[in-house]
Parts: sequence; structure tokens; C-alpha cells
Amino acid sequence: MDLVLQPGEVALLLRVLTEEIGDLRVEIGKTESHDMRESLKRDEAALRSIVRRLDPASTL
Repeated sequence: MDLVLQPGEVALLLRVLTEEIGDLRVEIGKTESHDMRESLKRDEAALRSIVRRLDPASTL
């Protein structure tokens, strides 16, 4: 699938994804269930991958 975004849309998406990654880090720290924690970590990794594809210069 190809998705064409305008520069402003990319910036917005990066901001939202970055905020979500931060929220996930907090949630991972609070989660006691090993299975849930691993699921959240997979979600975080997927979001970080998307951010890197949108902005190769990203340090996330």
C-alpha cells in the first residue's frame, strides 16, 4: 500500500506517533502482566519503525 502525505500531514503524524510512543513507555512501566507488557513493546517497536520510515533522521 502506498500513502501520499503532504509535509504538514507528515509533521502531524510524526508528532502524534511520538506522543503515543511516550504514552506506551509509561504504560509498559505500569503494566504487571508479562503478556500485555510484551504486546505493548511490540506496538512500540512498530510505531518506532513507522517513525523512522517517515523521518530517517529521527533518533527514536
